[in-house]
Amino acid sequence: MDQTDYTKLITDEVNIIIANYWTFLELNWPIIHNRFKHRTEIKHIKFIEKIKDILLKKLGYTAVFFFLVILYTNKEYPAPYFEIEKGLFLLYHLVSGVSGDGIEKYLPESTFHTFYKKFWMDDENYKRINKIVNDSLNNMFSNIRLRILSSRKYNPDLFKHVTLVLDGHDSRINYTDTDLDRSRLYSYKFKKNRLRTQFGADMNDMVLLISKSEFCSDSSDGSMFLNMKLYNKMNQNDILAIDGGYTLFITQFIELANEKGYDFNNDNFVYPIRKM
Repeated sequence: MDQTDYTKLITDEVNIIIANYWTFLELNWPIIHNRFKHRTEIKHIKFIEKIKDILLKKLGYTAVFFFLVILYTNKEYPAPYFEIEKGLFLLYHLVSGVSGDGIEKYLPESTFHTFYKKFWMDDENYKRINKIVNDSLNNMFSNIRLRILSSRKYNPDLFKHVTLVLDGHDSRINYTDTDLDRSRLYSYKFKKNRLRTQFGADMNDMVLLISKSEFCSDSSDGSMFLNMKLYNKMNQNDILAIDGGYTLFITQFIELANEKGYDFNNDNFVYPIRKM
């Protein structure tokens, strides 16, 4: 099959995904009917126009619209600020890393924490958001047919069969919990405090698989790989490329997957061969 044929098939597959999972783009802005009357006047968050510009540059229109319409929705959250601006600030907080004294520049930190807790930490809301995000990662950006076609077109000759790659990433962390033992955060790779997260992407650079973040010294790449339970997310036709830090855990993964009724084997993985 030549490159033109692959391009057409890839385009067709992308259009199918858009038709099935991107219908939110046709939604109107939801209307909020406030149940509570705030004793103070509803205010704008300071520097909201700057926040909008930063979100536009970092994420673009579509991701912001998805967050506000699908994740934030038309629920009413505490704090006497315009609802859409509270949603925008939650997203800004997520992508910018602003915290502590930095939040005070925009609104009181205690006020922010009231709607932050309601959005991210309320058990019912968290489960709702978690389900939507997991379903979206699984379906909105990729499927097994698209991964195979893209790999055949774009991958180097020796890796035409690889559809997914997985690796760990150590991210910087600032924290104020004085009871936390700093040694649990220590990353030997960067010689600093970090949190480790596993990221899996397909051959179109779409991140599809994300683990929980864990303390660096508590978890290795291999143990986190097992805890991700990727047999629930990978297709049995996927080929996952990993580095040498995971190879000792492949057999355990296959055994766990088989116990759950998934037919994975060593052929589903590509990794360096260890030599004596």
